[in-house]
Amino acid sequence: MNTKDAIEYAEMCVALARHTNAGAFRVALNVSKLYKCERRAHRLAEMLCNGEIEQDAYDTKRDRVRKNVHKALTELDLRALELEVGGDPRGSCLKINLGGRKLGESLGEFRF
Repeated sequence: MNTKDAIEYAEMCVALARHTNAGAFRVALNVSKLYKCERRAHRLAEMLCNGEIEQDAYDTKRDRVRKNVHKALTELDLRALELEVGGDPRGSCLKINLGGRKLGESLGEFRF
């Protein structure tokens, strides 16, 4: 992990820690899981674009990534109002519009 990545990781931990009662270790662990999901989604998008994987297999694996993102957010008592696992490997492959504990509360969009 280079310095830029470490700074982005720390900023994401701080941003999510503001909206949850989870401890620092739990936040860091789940942010790590979210970054892992983004890397997986990015690799899947690359494979789809390069013709290394069929659309059906891509959809199945993308759904698994979504499930893992929801699981990581649930462990932080957060929920995704909107979750986009992108198919274009040139940009952010994971975009999450987070909702707080109150119904209709939006915490903003996070891009990984």
